[in-house]
Amino acid sequence: MVDTGSTNTSLPASALRRLGVAPHHKDEFEFADGRIAESDVGYTWVRIDGREALTEVVFAEEDTEPLLGMITLEEMALGIDPIRQVLVPVRKRRK
Repeated sequence: MVDTGSTNTSLPASALRRLGVAPHHKDEFEFADGRIAESDVGYTWVRIDGREALTEVVFAEEDTEPLLGMITLEEMALGIDPIRQVLVPVRKRRK
């Protein structure tokens, strides 16, 4: 699932551990319902449509659906086509 309202990519902690991702540090995150929780954070390579990026990932609760957040999308120069509901390449911008 892709969520433009989520900053970080997150996967269930057990899935990240099975992939060999280790926690690097802890951080606080605010949920849509306003609650704040601390979670482990690590780094791993992500591949989408032939693009790869090293990105920060959050070790989420086990019942959490994997979520692709905005930081990873921006690192991979991907955007969302809301009509077709697909990821599309975008040009990176700099000032």
